[in-house]
Amino acid sequence: MNKVVARKLRPWEGRKLKRMKRQKTNSVNHLHARIILLSRGGLNNRQIATCCGCTPTWVRKIIHRFNDSGVDGIAWYPYYCA
Repeated sequence: MNKVVARKLRPWEGRKLKRMKRQKTNSVNHLHARIILLSRGGLNNRQIATCCGCTPTWVRKIIHRFNDSGVDGIAWYPYYCA
């Protein structure tokens, strides 16, 4: 159940995720980028969920989205939803 890990990052994806993690105005992107970077850092899903304040199921869902669609799969832009 804790075996889902983020795939290896391409160089530009790593830079974009680090930029997203530093965002102060978009907390959703901050959280999603943090989940992916922690997964690549070697933490399991339960530890990531504890650090980020969410459930292990949500962590797995975000990792699956990233593995399928890359950074665009986890990015959320509120002006697209308005």
